Amino acid sequence: MIQQIALPYIRLDIIPKFVKNIINNKCENTTEIYIKNLQTTSIIDKLYQCDINTIINEILLSICQDDKYNHRWVLFEYLEIFHNNYSDKNEHIKNIECFGNSNNEIIYSLKKVFNNTNLNIITKDANNILNEIKNIDGKTNEQKLDLFVFDVSNFDILQAGMNEIEVFLLYLPLMLLKLNQGGGIIISLKDSYSVLIQDMLFYLNSIFEKVYICRPNIMVTSDNHRYIICRGLERKLDILEINRLLQFFYHLIVVLNGKKVLNSSARIFEQDIPMFFKCKIDEINCIYGQQILEYTMMVINNKQHEIYSYYKTRNERIDNWINIHKYYFNVNIEKIYSDQEAILNVKQIIDTLVDEIEND
Repeated sequence: MIQQIALPYIRLDIIPKFVKNIINNKCENTTEIYIKNLQTTSIIDKLYQCDINTIINEILLSICQDDKYNHRWVLFEYLEIFHNNYSDKNEHIKNIECFGNSNNEIIYSLKKVFNNTNLNIITKDANNILNEIKNIDGKTNEQKLDLFVFDVSNFDILQAGMNEIEVFLLYLPLMLLKLNQGGGIIISLKDSYSVLIQDMLFYLNSIFEKVYICRPNIMVTSDNHRYIICRGLERKLDILEINRLLQFFYHLIVVLNGKKVLNSSARIFEQDIPMFFKCKIDEINCIYGQQILEYTMMVINNKQHEIYSYYKTRNERIDNWINIHKYYFNVNIEKIYSDQEAILNVKQIIDTLVDEIEND
């Protein structure tokens, strides 16, 4: 059910050589630019209003009341990801770090899916990034992690003046240093199409057993973030490799870039990405981009017949999703359905009366 696509199998024994000179080539993703131009603030609001499901909203409201946190829709996305990737095999996962702005939603989902009272969950604030990487050598003796969840996808510019890609690149060496061999990383980003990220996907795919790019089915269709799921770190990365990564990214982002936004078309490695690997990433981006674009155009053009057909299909999917994941909610699902059906019946009666009055 989950839209989770695996990247091709690649293995590298050593880290590729970094480029000697940073070259910012002008390289644009046409679909992404088109979507950004279409999705103005007013259009985004309309897309959300059209796509938010009332049943899911009621479940979220009940969870917030019980959990005393103002959880957001992203909670359901993490539930789906953890359920599909870790619900069967999670006994070995005990030490977890959450980094970013969705920590409450991530922790709720982890505890529900893993059902392990011995989970040791650490949280870190994305705005403390520079302090986190200052003493990387001193972190070699810290307790290793079994799972790392990194999510700054809802940030544009952090307090440190960096965007999500810059924070990801700076923190990646520390993620890898902290990770146990066999451990995994889940990364939420808005970008999987730029040259920068394709270089990093190539590198991550060479050191993990499997790397996926995914957009959970429960996602609001117009959202453009996606999740990179890295499972099973295959080789131990020594401190020299970690330091090389950190020194290069620090020089690239902090020293060279300054206050400018890092050009996403910059290459990181001298080694060219194999064409079959790049084509697979392009294919995944086309699938996800087309889904977002088609839905956006359908709402903008107000194509009622297509919108009705879309909602019918989406509501059926959500009903199936709820049936699979309902055991993670301490809420009365049947009552929520019953209440919503009663509200719908009342609304239909009122609409009928209004039509009759207007016709008279």
